[in-house]
This record gives sequence, C-alpha cells and structure tokens, in this order.
Amino acid sequence: MYTLVIVDDEKELLEGLSHYFPWESIGFVVAASFLEGRSALSYCKQHKIDVLLTDIRMPFMSGLELIASLKQLPSPPLFCIMSAYNDFEYAKQAIGFGVQDYLVKPASFEEITKT
Repeated sequence: MYTLVIVDDEKELLEGLSHYFPWESIGFVVAASFLEGRSALSYCKQHKIDVLLTDIRMPFMSGLELIASLKQLPSPPLFCIMSAYNDFEYAKQAIGFGVQDYLVKPASFEEITKT
C-alpha cells in the first residue's frame, strides 16, 4: 500500500477526502490528514510518505510552500494539488515544483485517481 497525506484547511472537505473516499481500493492508505501545512511538514519530515495531496491557499503555510520544503527531503513524495483556484500562476508554480497533477475543486474520486 502507498501512504497518502492530505492537507486542506476546509475541515469538511478534509474529512470527506480522508474518510469517505475508497483509497484502499486503489492501493493507498491515508497515513495522516492536516488542516494546515506546518503540521503536515512536521509529520512528513518524520515519516516516509509516498504521495501528498494538498490545497494551495491555507493559513500559515501555502501548499506551494509546503511542497517546496518537502522537495528538499532525500526522498520527497509525489505531489498533487487540489484547489478551488483555477489560476494559471498557481498551476505554473506547481509545474515548476514537479507536481503530478493540479485538480480544481470540487474534484471527483475518478478525477483524483486518474493521476
């Protein structure tokens, strides 16, 4: 099983993504979920994860800042962004960080899993 960490400041969306998507059916286990990037960064520095699914705009630390920090790890995870902002500048920055996919909220399970 691949380990997945989910980060989103919208509590209901985070709960839905973490607990109601059938991640196990596609070989993933949600290792942790966070409402903000600083806690996720701390967790990811201490645990090996395979994939990070993150929002972009969050308090304290943006998803792009989180990704930039995690890129410094010896074995960084793969990154996927899910954002309510269909903004080319965000997408351009994400591409520069090597993000696997940029999904616009609300994204269906099918959209998320085809990445």
